[in-house]
Amino acid sequence: MKSSSSSPPSSSVPATLFWSTAFNEAEEKIVGVAFPNENEHVHSFVRILGDRSVLVKYLNKNMVVIGTQFVSKSIVFNEESEQKEEKLEQSISIYIIDTVTGNIIERFIHRGTSLPFSLVCSENFVVYSYWNTKSFRFEVSVLELFDSQDPFNYTTFSSFDEHKLNILQQSYIYPNPILTMAVTTTRRGITAKQILFGLDSGQIVAIEKRLLDPRRPRKEDFTPDDREEGLIPYNPLLTPPLTTHLTYNRTISRLRGIKTIGTELESQSVVFAYGTDLFYTIVTPSKEFDVLGDDFNQTTLILTVVVLILTTIISQYLIKRKELEQAWK
Repeated sequence: MKSSSSSPPSSSVPATLFWSTAFNEAEEKIVGVAFPNENEHVHSFVRILGDRSVLVKYLNKNMVVIGTQFVSKSIVFNEESEQKEEKLEQSISIYIIDTVTGNIIERFIHRGTSLPFSLVCSENFVVYSYWNTKSFRFEVSVLELFDSQDPFNYTTFSSFDEHKLNILQQSYIYPNPILTMAVTTTRRGITAKQILFGLDSGQIVAIEKRLLDPRRPRKEDFTPDDREEGLIPYNPLLTPPLTTHLTYNRTISRLRGIKTIGTELESQSVVFAYGTDLFYTIVTPSKEFDVLGDDFNQTTLILTVVVLILTTIISQYLIKRKELEQAWK
């Protein structure tokens, strides 16, 4: 018997290049990448304002945010030496790109900024930090993207549809360098979010998202509608109290990243930080609104439930007995 040998079918799959974005490696390098969590549950796709109008969130799961650092050259005249000199200026650039179409949705440039740089993206907002070389301070900026679509027609999202965006931006001063960032995640997305800052000191600080809100008005412009919406007057300096330090008096050696995930309880979010050390804790950004307190009288609750069950059983028995007596008449 002769065995016939046949070549195995080719397992290669042809690839087609649809779009590309090139960065000049000599002048511009990528220092951070972030994108929305595809498993993140968004509770509401609109934001209700104080006057009862709404802003539609730009919820693009295909969005990616890229942070780059580049050096620009300029010629300046030195009055002392009366000669022209070449001046180098470092800058941080933020690209918001749609990964389906390849379109650059928006680009923000922060001139006179440098590393350390950290970046995080969730729902329709982006938070990032950098060092301001002109003011000699660390800053945190927040971007929030809104769509101009009719909220009643915002049932599905497509990257190929035309979207007119309204992007709000605001910056704050933070006293410490930030190495990494994360956002708390819950099961249904109802709980208020917190932005987690991993500091170079090895500590983790939880900042309420409403403190990093680009719609925070200045104190002289504060209106009753802003108060109704729950906004806080703008303060350029972020000074979180010591109670916001999740690590308390401990530090995480060589902190490299922070991960979050929701639990069965909507009020809780698990935080895991890693580096040379490992750190784990549970945070409740909106307090434990779905957990009974320690002072709750469980005995009274159990007795009440038992009484209700017995009352239901006895009532059903009496009703059936009465129906039977009426049937025999």
